[in-house]
Amino acid sequence: MCRLYTRRNLAIPIDFRFCVKILIIQLSGDIALNPGPIKFPCGGCYRPVASNHRAVYCEACYLWWHIKCATISASEYVKLSNDDEPWLCRNCNTFHFSDSYFEPNIRLDSSIQSDCEDNDIPAIFDELINIKKESPNKFTCAYININSLRNKFDFLKEILIKNIVDILFIAETKLDGSFPDAQWQVNGYHLWRADRNDKGGGIAVYLRSDIAGDRKSNLEFTDIESIFIEV
Repeated sequence: MCRLYTRRNLAIPIDFRFCVKILIIQLSGDIALNPGPIKFPCGGCYRPVASNHRAVYCEACYLWWHIKCATISASEYVKLSNDDEPWLCRNCNTFHFSDSYFEPNIRLDSSIQSDCEDNDIPAIFDELINIKKESPNKFTCAYININSLRNKFDFLKEILIKNIVDILFIAETKLDGSFPDAQWQVNGYHLWRADRNDKGGGIAVYLRSDIAGDRKSNLEFTDIESIFIEV
């Protein structure tokens, strides 16, 4: 037995073996006395991803994922290791539209005719399609936080080439000057960009080319990421 002395000089008996175990654990390096923030947190469990862990890297959110958290089998992990194609986690590989941007309880009228055919458009765009069918002559404005335009541009084009929206605002494009405008052009639309860098931020706007509009850079904020379009 050993004794632990406090400020009041009260002797409290402590098992000596317990003291030795604590000392061994501290000396082993398995426990950090002041760990601070995790350098490489897993995108699924938020626990550290060590160099000897089997993990995959998401090219959109820039997070490592344990293969168990990403629901990837050992055989799939081997294939991904030998593949040059970028891997996207389940969060970045899916669009998330907020219901607050859509009108509630929209009912389709079979008599309404529209050029929008949703047979080849993902179901997540159904509400936008319904709004356009319900009010085909109204100006339709939409907003999306895309979390990297690079890996979702093909899905974005589905909204634009079908004329589902008249103007589309996009946040978190994660682009910089190394990506030319021509790479993101869509026929029938004007494009304006306000890039930050390829790691985060960035705004883009698509406006139908038959609608008069122009960017007013002199009205944009200098201390807030913004883009001003006059329509």
